[in-house]
Amino acid sequence: MLQRTVLCASVIMLSRNQQCNILAGLIGIYLHSCNVPENVITTLSHMGVSISVSSINSAISSLSPKAATDLQSALGTFTYAIAYDNLDINLRPSTTTIENAGPTLHHLTTGMAIKLNHIEEKDLACADKLWKASPLN
Repeated sequence: MLQRTVLCASVIMLSRNQQCNILAGLIGIYLHSCNVPENVITTLSHMGVSISVSSINSAISSLSPKAATDLQSALGTFTYAIAYDNLDINLRPSTTTIENAGPTLHHLTTGMAIKLNHIEEKDLACADKLWKASPLN
């Protein structure tokens, strides 16, 4: 019941003032991350549940540089581990024609930053000495 009340209040606020779109924006970005078709997002936008597709794209474009900056500064503290993985995906067309006869194997690399909760910056004070003392460097 609470979810319906919050959604109804959000739709009413969005219909009264276009600046009151926090919940609609979150729903729109969530729908985009789940690869919901654009016509569904447009329908939900007309209902007042979500923001429009162009607004979602603008929000993602404006949030991406900030997220990249935040990630770079967080990785500079050395309290994160980085994990990489290679993916090989074979995307075969349903019907083979001359137009789509190109390579079907795609190689991707994914990465993830994992927060190391048990490590603090003071624990890393000796890292510089260890780096200089290592015969591998």
